[in-house]
Amino acid sequence: GEYDFGTLIADPDARVEVLRGQQSSLYGSDAIGGVIQYITASGRETPGVSLRAEGGSFDTASAAARVGGSSGTFDYAATGSFYHTGGTPTAFGGTRDVGSDSVGASLKLNWQAAENLKLSAVGRYSYTDADYNNTDYTPGSPTFGYLIDSPGVRTRNRAFYGLLRAQLGLLDDRWVSTLTGQIADTKRNDFDHDDRTSGDKGTRYKASFDSSFRIGEGAVKHKLTVATDVEREDYQNTSPDPFGFVFTGKRHTDNVGLIGQYDLSVGDNFTAGASIRHDFNNRFADATTYRAQASYRFDSGTRLHAAIGSGVKNPGFYELYGYSDGRYIGNPNLKPEKSEGWEAGVEQAFGAIATIGATWFDNRLKDEIYTAYPAPAYVATPANRSTKSKQQGIETYASIRPSPQWRIDAAYTWLHAREDGLAEVR
Repeated sequence: GEYDFGTLIADPDARVEVLRGQQSSLYGSDAIGGVIQYITASGRETPGVSLRAEGGSFDTASAAARVGGSSGTFDYAATGSFYHTGGTPTAFGGTRDVGSDSVGASLKLNWQAAENLKLSAVGRYSYTDADYNNTDYTPGSPTFGYLIDSPGVRTRNRAFYGLLRAQLGLLDDRWVSTLTGQIADTKRNDFDHDDRTSGDKGTRYKASFDSSFRIGEGAVKHKLTVATDVEREDYQNTSPDPFGFVFTGKRHTDNVGLIGQYDLSVGDNFTAGASIRHDFNNRFADATTYRAQASYRFDSGTRLHAAIGSGVKNPGFYELYGYSDGRYIGNPNLKPEKSEGWEAGVEQAFGAIATIGATWFDNRLKDEIYTAYPAPAYVATPANRSTKSKQQGIETYASIRPSPQWRIDAAYTWLHAREDGLAEVR
């Protein structure tokens, strides 16, 4: 069910937005550590045809094409990509190159059906055929626990993602409501030469509705948002099993989320907001997550900002029920991971020429999911840690723009991460 970033085209006209920290109060389970939104340009924003081809070391080649345009109230953009690499050895003392082939295609359509109504549709298809190496689980072997050359071992992943959205603005766009439907359909198969060794397929359906109302036209502005999303995930283990150890029927998880959010802005100096979400889940315990943040910019160009929040990450179906004979077995008793954290920082702008900043962060993660090798079989299986994982540190950055044509960025992060009872990492 995870997105394959290997098939995502690096569109030079795309916009990337990053929400740092726990964002589960808005986006649910998968946003325990942050959200990255990759927004491709529409055909109206970037019309025309573009072609790209690259080649390099390790027998690597990449190509992409894009065409976009608009007519009246309608615009479109279509893309296609291909990536191949011969790869490099990944095994302990191995010589087998682990390569891959990936193709991707996408279509984005927008229609301004009325002055206050916009309809959108997005579709994306991806296919990956990639080599990989197995881990040596032979007791007494000098390479026990290490990756070893595994000729003929590979995986194939096929995925389709679709989205339909309708956005309606009322009261001069002070009240905006959006209805969205999404689907993600994925299929994976593993092979040893021509023999299929394991596989699974799954589908995620999601419908969401959000409605935001903006109050105030002067220096003080308020924004109230209520939202709900309903999601179902279907999963089926398709691993071949002549001995009947694998359940090959379908399983599913249903989740309903209710969200409330409030945002406040006062002039160009102060912003603040808070959000809360409650998830009703038929497989895991219901969860409530929250987030609050504030920022104040002084006339001197100094900005102070802080945030606090919580997050949750439900186990995936493969972690729960996945199976690969002698190499991996899922754990249906897994609990969701939970996180809480805060951050505070300061930023200083020197006109339009330079900006420097630093942010201190502190996070706590409990019930972390990791891979265990329990005796006597020592077959890999996921489990929840009984200890807490702690991360804290400071991020610093500087951005200098000496001229409109030049920009220089620098960043440094100091991270102190530790697991209670285990060795520390710096």
